[in-house]
Amino acid sequence: MWNAPFNLILQSWGFTFCFLFFSFFFYLKTKKMAVIDIFWGLFHLAQALGGLYLFEGDLSWNKWVIFSLITLWAFRLSIYLYIRSIGKGEDPRYEKLAKDWKGPLALNVFFRIFCGQFFILLFTSFGMTWFFFSSKGEVYQSTFYSGVLISLFGLSWESIGDYQLLRFKKVFPSGKVMNQGLWNLSRHPNYFGEILFWWGVFISSIGGSYWGVGIISPLLVTYLLTRFSGVPMLEERHKDNPEYLDYIRTTNTLIPGKKKRI
Repeated sequence: MWNAPFNLILQSWGFTFCFLFFSFFFYLKTKKMAVIDIFWGLFHLAQALGGLYLFEGDLSWNKWVIFSLITLWAFRLSIYLYIRSIGKGEDPRYEKLAKDWKGPLALNVFFRIFCGQFFILLFTSFGMTWFFFSSKGEVYQSTFYSGVLISLFGLSWESIGDYQLLRFKKVFPSGKVMNQGLWNLSRHPNYFGEILFWWGVFISSIGGSYWGVGIISPLLVTYLLTRFSGVPMLEERHKDNPEYLDYIRTTNTLIPGKKKRI
């Protein structure tokens, strides 16, 4: 019973890998490893497209709703990251990773960065992919609409936060701490919105075939942003900034809330 949807998932992964291989040529042209960040959202969109294309049967309306959500999220993220990258060099995170590499740089980038991101993608998109390949996509209407609203709220929240940060950086020097707008309510409103978005997608799938396995995706996104590559790496870069240390002591990490007293 698991074989049919899982075989389709494997095919969709192959489809997405072909797109990832194509995106590697943008690295060869720009010589910037951070170009993969611009494609991160589009990789998920490619996975969603593979789901729609490979699904054998009539596509239910709720699958089109989820596909629309993924499309909005993917293009919003890719456009934002592209705008943010204009006129900038390599991302310091990737430069730090590449310091100890041996052998041809291009091969290292492909296998360590691109293939590594592809492996992570398989799990961050797993819930969405499984939902597309469920037999009928029958879900509970109450949780479906609730999940869609949560995803839309999360997408709006991170979009506003990113826009505010982009405007802030155009006016203030790099050492200045962004603590205005949504950033006055929490230190990482963009990550908070991102986490909400993927939990919303999962909640929307409740009731569909084998929906429980989809919890892998929001759990992994939450872990990556709060314990691995999101909050820890960003705050490590500001550990010597006294203004940012005060910001940490007075402002919640993710969930919006009132300022704390020092």
